[in-house]
Amino acid sequence: MTTIVGLETTLGEPAVILGADSQMNLSDKKNEPKGKIPEQKIRVGSFYAAAIAGVVTKERTRLERKLEGNKRGMDEGEKEGDIVRRALEKYEKGEKLRHFDEIAYVNAMYTRQEEALPDFSDLIEMIIACQNPFGLWHVDIYGTMTSFSKDRKTFPDERTYPYIVLGSGSEILKTFFDSTLEEEESNYKPGEIDIDIGIELVNQALLKAIRDPFTGMPFGFVAITKDYIFNYIEEMAKNLKEGQERSIQNMKEGIKRKLTPT
Repeated sequence: MTTIVGLETTLGEPAVILGADSQMNLSDKKNEPKGKIPEQKIRVGSFYAAAIAGVVTKERTRLERKLEGNKRGMDEGEKEGDIVRRALEKYEKGEKLRHFDEIAYVNAMYTRQEEALPDFSDLIEMIIACQNPFGLWHVDIYGTMTSFSKDRKTFPDERTYPYIVLGSGSEILKTFFDSTLEEEESNYKPGEIDIDIGIELVNQALLKAIRDPFTGMPFGFVAITKDYIFNYIEEMAKNLKEGQERSIQNMKEGIKRKLTPT
């Protein structure tokens, strides 16, 4: 499983912050743990970013390549971003269901391959942030898009601030956001989330989610405004690795100094 989050600002420059862990857990056909591998969950296009939760299959891998504009995943004549454009066009026209046919297909193929009824938490879902039209969307297991700001009545709670969380760590994140933004004595207010505070909140939420055994570092972050996409996925991973290497070197040098006679 995984932990992914999308948060839309409520103050200043309109922006969406996406964050995701990078631990992918593997299991056998009996759903027994088999291991884990590093895997970035956010795919970035020319006008959008998509964070994906769910089991890894060859169909999911092809979907991710489509989202990245990788030719190995696209159909003949298909261009980078077409998969998102098609879904947005359906949404803007007022169609209510299956904006992303590709999501429905990936999940249908997975359920057919399972010998028993699959765990629904394994099915693919996404969080999408777009520049035009600007906004934050949830894409459910049937491929249906829901916008927090435009489809407010479809969300079951009474939140006044737009965030979406998915994956095995989602309950931890919900608890964090609700306690942090709803408490009267909190330093963070729902109507005062600018880009800086949004990044801080997403980072703090993911750090809380480390308690989930299926969530792991490094984290990946992408921020989208109406004019820019800021992709810090690779930089976060690089900095974490370099920080670990520096700490190991400092440890060795510190031990050597203590044990070397003067």
